[in-house]
Amino acid sequence: MTKNFLYLLDVRPLYKKDKFDWCLKEVCPERQQKVNRLKSMEVKALALGAGLLLKRAAQIHYQQKDLPEIIVNDCGKPMFAGTDNFFFNLSHSGHLAACGVGPKPLGVDVQKIGQARISLAERFFHHKESAFLKRLPENQRENGFSQIWAAKESYIKYQGSGLGFPLNAFFIEFMVKSDGWEAVNCSQPGVYFKNYPVPADYAVWFCSEHDSFEEAAIWLEV
Repeated sequence: MTKNFLYLLDVRPLYKKDKFDWCLKEVCPERQQKVNRLKSMEVKALALGAGLLLKRAAQIHYQQKDLPEIIVNDCGKPMFAGTDNFFFNLSHSGHLAACGVGPKPLGVDVQKIGQARISLAERFFHHKESAFLKRLPENQRENGFSQIWAAKESYIKYQGSGLGFPLNAFFIEFMVKSDGWEAVNCSQPGVYFKNYPVPADYAVWFCSEHDSFEEAAIWLEV
């Protein structure tokens, strides 16, 4: 694999019990157990959707019918055992599940765009980022808050240290363009970011040590 790839799935078809039950059989026993521990159908569908994406991406790029063994690091980040050139990360929000795969460590994050909370930005973002958010026109701040949050979370997930590395310990500098957002600089060296501007009501970011990204996300259906 020479590029990073992002797979997306609208999980709402999984709200139908017959579709859900059929798809649940398609994922590994560990994913089945995780899904079954959850309560609401919406949350179950997101967890199942992420598992379906990972299985499909591994079939395409890792060329194995069954997933390799999944292990976790000391901070709980999952990864495949026995390979140093196939990495993945999962995320979900709203009714959207995402799976990123690539040849180097990576992180992906999806956020349903919601209310812009300047107080949270001042508390959790680096001061350069909260100042950037305040400079945006008011009608762009909801999107801006979610974009900054998702980009930073993608880095945290790439790093795999969880809450041990706070959001305000680093900053990303952004450019807002007509076709989406671009991360033009990060205080943490050696990483690359890509923003996916569709669907329009979500913020979707990919962070990786590898600088080559497939241009568009790949949508799957169930």
